[in-house]
Amino acid sequence: MKKLSPAKLGIVIIAAGNSSRLGQAKQLVEIAGVSLLQQSINIAKRFSENSVCVLGYEAERLETKLKYSTSKILINESWQQGMGSSISCGVNFLSDKIDAVMILLCDQYRLTGSDLERLIQTWQSNPQKIVASQYFEKKCNKLIKGAPAIFPKPYFASLMALKEKGARDILKKNQTRVTAVLLKNAAFDLDTKDDLTEFKEYSYR
Repeated sequence: MKKLSPAKLGIVIIAAGNSSRLGQAKQLVEIAGVSLLQQSINIAKRFSENSVCVLGYEAERLETKLKYSTSKILINESWQQGMGSSISCGVNFLSDKIDAVMILLCDQYRLTGSDLERLIQTWQSNPQKIVASQYFEKKCNKLIKGAPAIFPKPYFASLMALKEKGARDILKKNQTRVTAVLLKNAAFDLDTKDDLTEFKEYSYR
């Protein structure tokens, strides 16, 4: 699979949290012998030479677990503020190099290269639009728009102003400028012990 606009699209992998609800580092949970952190880095490098991975909690330990990485590793010293601070950290680092940025969460374990390719191709068709994944969120029992999502440069300032929360409020405030791409795989993440049970059933089948 060829890289798409490597000099234009940046990817920020969010992996800074302490996984408090899960009770273990979600970044190091493995699927087919590969950690979710490594898997995210592997998939990002297929599509962008401008990718960064934002670490925070136990960053040094996590970094030593990486077998290789073509992504720049950033340490968010303010990771305890929330996901928004990590998005801000990554976008700030890349902002002068790219025209748009994809926010990618390391715990969305079912995402594939084909999923990201669909998002990127949609963005390339209308590069001024925000392109967001749409999927059914069981926790709130409705369709939502969320990560992975691509934000063009005009939204960088809003992304860099984030602190506690992620970018969903930006999506809500700009609903008429968002193109949704149905990605069922984006619905599966790893936040709680129930999620871990579902993950194990998926990974061991």
